[in-house]
Amino acid sequence: MKISFSLTLLRDMWSYCMSLYITGLINQINLHASQLLVAYFLSPAYVAYLNLGRSRAEIANKIPGAIGTILYPTISKYHNNNEAAEKLSAKSFRVSYIIMTISGIIGSIFIYPFTIYLYGEEFLPLTTVFWIMMPAVIIYGSSTVFTQYFLGVGRPKISLWISMMVFIPQLITSYILVLNYGLLGGAIAAAITLILIAALTIKFFNTMSGISLWRIMIPEKSDFVIVGEFIYNKLNFKLARSR
Repeated sequence: MKISFSLTLLRDMWSYCMSLYITGLINQINLHASQLLVAYFLSPAYVAYLNLGRSRAEIANKIPGAIGTILYPTISKYHNNNEAAEKLSAKSFRVSYIIMTISGIIGSIFIYPFTIYLYGEEFLPLTTVFWIMMPAVIIYGSSTVFTQYFLGVGRPKISLWISMMVFIPQLITSYILVLNYGLLGGAIAAAITLILIAALTIKFFNTMSGISLWRIMIPEKSDFVIVGEFIYNKLNFKLARSR
């Protein structure tokens, strides 16, 4: 083994890690500002409704999270082939969007009876939060695959720029909506924040890759084939295990 020490490498690693840390810090404020304002202006019960409704909607984020686990190291290997990395990221976004939309529709159908069964009728306000948040969670969750692209190509500061661009507008929006519309305003403010982050993330990827917004956003036939084969294989696997 040969021990090597590089100040340049250490500086680059420090810059990379600090970008991720600060981005995560600002993102937490962006994503939970409305919840903090609801806690300040309203009763604790409303905080529970907002938190429960939001957390149930965000379960769908496990889908792009799983894709991102594989996507990041794959894109990192494409450092000499940006076009392949860009196409893979765009396809991952479309596939995530399809799967999350299906999950969102199913969740929106069953959230009402499940809430009554699990929590009781007094918790029905969380269903309204769920329905408001779900479209925003779908587009935001799908767009997180592009964050993996930014990291994989060595541009972590893009996510930091996006977080900082959203920071002040979402604080103002959250304050106005919660103050005037209570729980409903908190849910709308949280949804607006997610949509704004997603829109900026998609636009940055569009600018960097040169892939048109139409090709990024509109699913192709091959995307539906991937989703169909995935569901088919999963069902066959579970049926085989049940036997």
